[in-house]
Amino acid sequence: INSEEPNDFVSMIQARQLAQIQGPAAVQTADAAMNARFTKRKAVLVIEMFEQAEVAAEHGVLPFIDMVLTMKNKCRMAVKHRGGKCVRSIETKIIGQIMALFDSPTDCMRAAIEARYRCREEDFELAIGVGFTEILDLDSCNCFGDAVNMAFKLGEDTAKGNEILITENVRNSVVETGGFPFKMEDERVVELSGISIKHWNVEYDEWKAEELVESLAARTAAHTNSSSPSKGKRMDA
Repeated sequence: INSEEPNDFVSMIQARQLAQIQGPAAVQTADAAMNARFTKRKAVLVIEMFEQAEVAAEHGVLPFIDMVLTMKNKCRMAVKHRGGKCVRSIETKIIGQIMALFDSPTDCMRAAIEARYRCREEDFELAIGVGFTEILDLDSCNCFGDAVNMAFKLGEDTAKGNEILITENVRNSVVETGGFPFKMEDERVVELSGISIKHWNVEYDEWKAEELVESLAARTAAHTNSSSPSKGKRMDA
C-alpha cells in the first residue's frame, strides 16, 4: 500500500485481512463494502513519452527532466479541459508518463487528441493507450483493473510514436455517442496473458485536432465573458 492511497482504503484492506481469519462470509462482506466504495466505471488514459530512455540518453538528464515536466504540464492541461482527473501515483513521479480517469470515453479521447496536439512541437513523441471498464478507483490516488492493464499495455508497450490505441469498448462507446471526428478503422491485435485482444489505432488529423482545441478555447472564453458581471456606472450620492 502506497502513501497515495486514501485512509479508508487502508482501513478496508486491514478489515479484509481480518475477515480472512473470520471466514468466507466475512470476506464477502468486506469485499462488498470495498466494491461499493471504490468500484467505478471509468475510461483510463495512459500517455507515455515514447522511448523515453533513448530520449534521456540523447539529451542528457537535466534536459530530459525539463521535457518530462513540460509533457506532464501539457497533458495535465488536456486532462483538466476534458473533465478528467490525473492519477496521483503516476503524476508525482519524474517519469514521462501520465495516467488519467474519465467518466466519458469520448472526453477521454478528446483529451488524448489535445495532449498530442499540445506536444506537437516538442523534442519527443507521445504513445497513448485507452481502456474502459469497471476499475478500483482509489479517488484518483491510484487505480487497478482491466482498463488500467489494457491502457498500459497499449500506451506503454504497444503504441509507436504519436499513435493513439484504444480498446474495442472505447471505440464502440465513442461511435455510439458521436462527436468525435477522427477515424478509428485501423484494427490490430495484441497479446495479453496469452489472449489475443483487438484494438484500434486512431487516425490523427492535425487540422481536426486544432479545431477541437481551439473550439474548446472559444467556448471557454465565451462562457467567461458571459458570466463576468458587467460594471455599472458609479452613482454619486
